[in-house]
Amino acid sequence: MEDRLAPSVPAAARFRRAVRRAALALPGLWAVVPAGQAYAAAPTFASLPMLAPVFGLILIVVVVALVVALNQVLSARRAIAERLRELQSQLAILSVNAADIIVLTDPMLRPRFVSDSVRKVLGYGSAQFGSLPVERRFPAGFENHLREHGNKRETIRHTGPLDAKDGRRLWMEALSTPSFDDAGSLTGYVHVIRDVTASKESEARLREQEIRFRKLISDQADALLVVGPGGDVRFANPAAAKMFCAEVTELTGMRFGMIRREESPLEMCILYDGGYSLAEMRVSDILWDGEGCAAVYLHDTSSRLGIEKALRESEERYRMVAEYTHDWELWIGPDGEVLFTSPSCERVSGYPPDEFRKNPALLDELVLENDRETWSTLLREGPVDSSEAVDFRFVRRGGDLRWVCVSSQRVYDEDGVFQGTRSSLRDITNRKNMEMELRHKSLHDVLTGLANRDLCLDRIQRGLQRAKRRASFFFAVLFIDLDRFKIINESLGHNYGDKLLKQVAERLTHHVRGMDTVSRFGSDEFVLFLDDLDSPREAIAAAKRINASIRLPYRFDNHEVLTTASMGIVLGPVFDITAEDMLRNATIALHRAKELGGDRFKVFTERMLDQAMQRMSLERDLRQGLANDEFFLVYQPVLRMKDRQLVGFEALVRWQHPSRGLLLPGEFIPLAEETGQILELGRFVLQEACSTMAAWQEQHPETEPFFLSVNLSGRQFSSLDLIEQVRSIIYKTGISASRIKLEITETTIMEDAENAVEKLRRLKNLGLTISIDDFGTGYSSMSYLQQFPLDNLKIDLSFVRLMEVSPENKEIVRAIVSLAHTLGLDVVAEGVENEQQEQTLRDLGCEYAQGFLYARPMPADDARRRMLETA
Repeated sequence: MEDRLAPSVPAAARFRRAVRRAALALPGLWAVVPAGQAYAAAPTFASLPMLAPVFGLILIVVVVALVVALNQVLSARRAIAERLRELQSQLAILSVNAADIIVLTDPMLRPRFVSDSVRKVLGYGSAQFGSLPVERRFPAGFENHLREHGNKRETIRHTGPLDAKDGRRLWMEALSTPSFDDAGSLTGYVHVIRDVTASKESEARLREQEIRFRKLISDQADALLVVGPGGDVRFANPAAAKMFCAEVTELTGMRFGMIRREESPLEMCILYDGGYSLAEMRVSDILWDGEGCAAVYLHDTSSRLGIEKALRESEERYRMVAEYTHDWELWIGPDGEVLFTSPSCERVSGYPPDEFRKNPALLDELVLENDRETWSTLLREGPVDSSEAVDFRFVRRGGDLRWVCVSSQRVYDEDGVFQGTRSSLRDITNRKNMEMELRHKSLHDVLTGLANRDLCLDRIQRGLQRAKRRASFFFAVLFIDLDRFKIINESLGHNYGDKLLKQVAERLTHHVRGMDTVSRFGSDEFVLFLDDLDSPREAIAAAKRINASIRLPYRFDNHEVLTTASMGIVLGPVFDITAEDMLRNATIALHRAKELGGDRFKVFTERMLDQAMQRMSLERDLRQGLANDEFFLVYQPVLRMKDRQLVGFEALVRWQHPSRGLLLPGEFIPLAEETGQILELGRFVLQEACSTMAAWQEQHPETEPFFLSVNLSGRQFSSLDLIEQVRSIIYKTGISASRIKLEITETTIMEDAENAVEKLRRLKNLGLTISIDDFGTGYSSMSYLQQFPLDNLKIDLSFVRLMEVSPENKEIVRAIVSLAHTLGLDVVAEGVENEQQEQTLRDLGCEYAQGFLYARPMPADDARRRMLETA
């Protein structure tokens, strides 16, 4: 490069000036020659010796001038070379340390120079970067942008993505300045390429925050207006548009009026076409587009207060209530930053919103350490189940321990990108304190003051542990259930039922020792734990005393009540058993006493447990039998008594058990009722009966006059979806509803007579026939019988069988028939087994009968043939 720069213009100019200065000295030398001779004659050889000193002097002057000029040239060249080295050093430093990439290219974007800073920014060496194709050296779209604007004498700016050597996608900005020669032709470009990724990410975060902010405002239930200093509306959320019955665009720019913040909160009336709304207005300062504005919050109070007068009268009270019931709304972003926290945070936590925005970790510091991990996960990642709410212990500013209930929900934008978690925090300290107080009291029954189940189980478990440590340690568990308590409770009312329970509790306590435990488990269930007995006989003696005491009359005001008790007893010591097992065994013995008629006690034996296990096995088999189609229907004819003419059938269910053979309803219906499986079994019976009758109806139109009775169990009648279930089966099978008769027992209907009236009417509206089954065994009221939409009464077979041996039963049947006819109902007698019974029923005016005298229940095919023969 120094060689190319040696013949520089300044050095050559100095050389020429030196030669001229040397030449100018010659006229002085020529001056020794006369002027007239200077050009008149040339010097002769004779004069040469005389001129030799002159020429020598000239030569010396010329040489000296040449040496001086040469020295000046060489000095200039050294200075230029030194300056060039200095510039090269500075260029190298600039090339390596520059934050931007500097690239010099020709017009075709071929690189002439690439700064070493490209390694720091993109990871490439200068040469490697220069060998890349244009689209990998400049931001995406740069070449097209340059082609459109590259011939202008101005700097061109273009921003786009560019991949670094390690695969990172960066945002780069290229500033390209074109250079031109003297003729105006483009000679190349100087490009400055800088990394603007951080700036781009900041812009994206700013946009995301703005989206969150606007979403938060848009989702608010309350109306929000941003009002400028001049009273014009700058912004309105959708709730405001709804409140003013206008579009958001119509509200923007509308004059809201000047706002005096000292009047906030303020009740206001908003008028619009067709009506008005009452709202509570609150005002706060807000910076909007760089200008101080007012944020006006309008909370619609119309629906809660009803009328304007009530709103004015309760304004102050309502504001106080609202202030203490507002939840703390919180929005935490994906990176853990607090995007939004409502002012209620100060009421709940004692800290203002700015504290949480400045220090998001403060949220974790509020919660007790044991709860901190769950708390942090819920607030920042959201719940596994969106409906899940979790309670936390919470230390308020000042040290008060509070309880908060947190409900969280994950938030996503329109593209499904996670935007953070929104949470609502409600102060539930009062509720928690009440719960803890109730838990403290939970070891005793509220009504009687006796120990409850938990305390009793604890005492029994302690007794079992003592029995392991002591020989000849005796104890007993007595499970007591009052007989006929439900009847007493329903006939006299719950108030008297409670009084009865209190007196029973007093009698039980009176007949045990202070070391024993008397507990109430449920409605009329009591459990006694007799601790440290001298012998098992002592428990039996106590049971006898208790039963005798319970039989004594109870007097409440003008009422005297008698009741008895059934009791199951488990005697200890027993080993390898838990308190729950003891209660189970006592319950088994209690059920055995109930089965024997009550008012007695039974001591638990292992045989009872075996029987209970068999019952459990039958329950399991029942469930499997329903799944395996082991149940089927048979049909018992119903005849008109005056001529023994067939009029219909009653559908009866049977169970073909895989190991026990054919089981009749009495062997499994009570168990199905108790376990709730009667619902599925009842649905099967109704579906199968309607399907069978529908098939007969379609195949044999002449059988239209015949009906089919189906029994509804108590649980089935009480189910909420009964009406819809019956309607669906009728629709799906296509059966004519008038051919189906539903039989409901008298006891079932009278359990809830008022609701039964409405439910029977709805069934009747479907076109069904309604009959009361087993009439005479319950406690029907004449007033309700008149309200029930009935068609038949069915006399229970127990009355029919005893008519000949008990005149009282015959009179009961007579009364039932008379009552039915008075109400305009037909009577059906079941269980008719001989002609004497038939004649008696006919004489009493009974219209229809069924029983073994006429036919046993038969398969569907036999019933169809019987029906066709009659038709």
